[in-house]
Amino acid sequence: MEHFNRQVVFIIQRGDIIFGFQSSVYAAAVGDKLITPETGWIRFDDKDPLVKRSNGTWGFVPSMEPTQTYQGGYYYSRDQGAKISFSFTGTKFRLIAPIYKLQSSDITVKVDGVVVDKYSTYSATKLVHQAIVYESALEDGKHDIEIINNDAGKELEVDAIDLYGSGKLVDINAPLHLNATGGDSQVTLSWNAVGNSDSYTIRYGTNSGNYTQTVIVTKDVYGHYVIPNLVNGTTYYFVVTATLNGVESSYSNEASATPQADEKPNPNPSGERAILTIYLTNGTEKEYDLSMLEVNAFISWYDGKDLGVGPAKYKFVKTWNKGPFKNRTEYIIFDKILTFNVDEY
Repeated sequence: MEHFNRQVVFIIQRGDIIFGFQSSVYAAAVGDKLITPETGWIRFDDKDPLVKRSNGTWGFVPSMEPTQTYQGGYYYSRDQGAKISFSFTGTKFRLIAPIYKLQSSDITVKVDGVVVDKYSTYSATKLVHQAIVYESALEDGKHDIEIINNDAGKELEVDAIDLYGSGKLVDINAPLHLNATGGDSQVTLSWNAVGNSDSYTIRYGTNSGNYTQTVIVTKDVYGHYVIPNLVNGTTYYFVVTATLNGVESSYSNEASATPQADEKPNPNPSGERAILTIYLTNGTEKEYDLSMLEVNAFISWYDGKDLGVGPAKYKFVKTWNKGPFKNRTEYIIFDKILTFNVDEY
């Protein structure tokens, strides 16, 4: 519902008075009837399977009158402690429900497990169908919402839920933020942990939405799990589900990655000089400006040591940045080398 604030403007032109109107529009507020969501919002019915009801006996109020209920009716409970819960991704949500003398006057709102507010849907003097009874703005992300009735004998219901922008309802137990990173013949997956999960199931395939392979993994690997033995150059698509008490959640977001073979340095560089960059297992990078003769000597030592022949370390004699020293020598240990690059110039 849009509210209009009109002001009469008197314009005097050549002795005549001309009447005009100026109007300003502002958003619907709590207590307003809102049969359809405002622009920028999307509405979800309380009968959506992602909206859960618990801790009470639930009845159903049917109505095909669109001005009274959203999509044919809503569920309600008069039990103290009755709870409606849902999860969504986004920033803002609104609760749509009737305001009337049969409704609860004491309803608790919990966001992400924390009590944040209370509201009432009781009115002794008016009946408003499909009213905005509560709204909240949160940080962008996934949020778990619980609506709890504290008023025994009075009705708790949510006829619909409005979410702002690209907000959407999600399975409260579905993993979020699945990421996939390609490696050599493998893909590394990570996702947000689901509390109290028993295990996770990874599904993947080479076509989006068509998952032909399944892997069940333990609950502790959500931060780093490697899918091996994949074909380099082929794109793979992944989803993850969580299992709690034997019940599997809906899919996570889909993530994709393409494994690629590691680039290997040219064994016979042809330029006159090159930058040799060595990456060590502790994350350190060592960079040397060398002649090609020196680069080839290093590669020969590395290849020999890879076959078990030669010393365990390689010596670089620095002729630059010597400072006050007569000589500067740096040793690289074979077992500490992760990889290296040769950039000729």
